[in-house]
Amino acid sequence: MKNRLLAALALLWLMPALALGEITVRSETTGDDVNRIVHFAPKAEDTAGGESALSEEEQLAQETLMLQITGALDMRFAQSRAAQLYANAQASGDSRRVIHQTPFVYADDALASLAILWEGTQPDGTQGCRPYSLTLDLTTGQELALADLFDDPDGAVAAMEAIIGRDVLEEMNTYVEVYDLLPMPTDCFSVDETGLTVYYTDERFRTFEGRSGYVTFYWYELEAYIGKDSPVYALSRPQAADAEAIRAADGVFDANRLPGLRVTLGSAMDACALTDEPDCTRDSILYTALDAGLRGFAVEIPKYAETAEEDTPISAVRASRISWHGLTTGKTTREQIVALLGEPERTALYDTDDAADMMLEPGESLIYTMQGYVLEAHLDGGGVLSCLILHASLPERLY
Repeated sequence: MKNRLLAALALLWLMPALALGEITVRSETTGDDVNRIVHFAPKAEDTAGGESALSEEEQLAQETLMLQITGALDMRFAQSRAAQLYANAQASGDSRRVIHQTPFVYADDALASLAILWEGTQPDGTQGCRPYSLTLDLTTGQELALADLFDDPDGAVAAMEAIIGRDVLEEMNTYVEVYDLLPMPTDCFSVDETGLTVYYTDERFRTFEGRSGYVTFYWYELEAYIGKDSPVYALSRPQAADAEAIRAADGVFDANRLPGLRVTLGSAMDACALTDEPDCTRDSILYTALDAGLRGFAVEIPKYAETAEEDTPISAVRASRISWHGLTTGKTTREQIVALLGEPERTALYDTDDAADMMLEPGESLIYTMQGYVLEAHLDGGGVLSCLILHASLPERLY
């Protein structure tokens, strides 16, 4: 048995050369809105043609890697303790919250990046809300630190802290009780297709609901610090410029996160956290997204609709921070937009007063009619893309 274990450990060093089946990480949620836990576990996907296609050495190496990943998951997320707390809560019949976990999960065949916000009784018996995270290289089972993602870790952290100071802190509103965001923590994070999310303890960033806060940085904001050897290089590359994809979109910037134009405000409130203190433009009511993963996103409903606000269809979705099929706020120029989409069907100029009325920067908008929506690409005074707005139909002010 000892020799077998030593052999397995030795084989872990050789795994890149072995034809192992792919390993990914799956999550399973148990419970409801009161008490809920999340369980992470590795799963082997045999891509070598069946179990028999793996040699005995390869099978042993894979089993050892699976055990290593399982141990890392159980230790970081205290999964046994969480299951015990949940079982006790169920057995007691008490309707109060004992443990409630919210997962953030990304996994492919090379990387698993996982986080939870754990509310209620913590593993050490204290009360509150704490974030826990783990990012793993699934080919080796090794944990990846934030610094492992960047060619210049110090530069990347400085860039993220600059974004927090310039953009995030200015947007803190009454839904936040505590927001001591700088310096930024680097020991609790996760990544996904959207970007990199940094999590804070509730002593430093806490909503009035008692939840720990977090900040998401979009990949286009960090790509200058991510080299080809980074484990997130492929994730961080921007979408290719694709005019057909833009024209064929159905009014959804990100189908996994933000509802499209044909839903009501009530549906949007259920799907993602929106502010309950909206702003008003000249012709719409503007609800900004509170979720850190939707920084810069907002939805609009008509200002003078005859229906109740929660029953009113969304008339527009806007994003002031996005990289979308070749359109990147803060980077894409007027010339590049025209090269991609052609000359606009119409334009609109916003002076200082007009821009303030529409909650935009002074500048020019390029208007395009797409399949099922109208795209307004708004440029700042320097001719650089400042905001994308997808309208359900052409607003009267743009005729």
